[in-house]
Amino acid sequence: PIRLRQGQSVGEPAAEDDDEFLFSTFYDHPAYKALVDVTGPRFLLLGRTGTGKTAIIRFIEKNQRNVIRIDPQE
Repeated sequence: PIRLRQGQSVGEPAAEDDDEFLFSTFYDHPAYKALVDVTGPRFLLLGRTGTGKTAIIRFIEKNQRNVIRIDPQE
């Protein structure tokens, strides 16, 4: 069993600040599989704050080839 003690911290609050913990404990979510399937109809990742959108994007960038991030603000 995993035991967390009072005051113990696991990871960072935001996925973009926690590469080590994110990549070693990533849960293989169906959204990840849908997004990396370039022949499939799904291409958009939507969700509320804190649902893991950034984590999925970071995992795709690390584990897939030919990935380009486009900033909508630019």
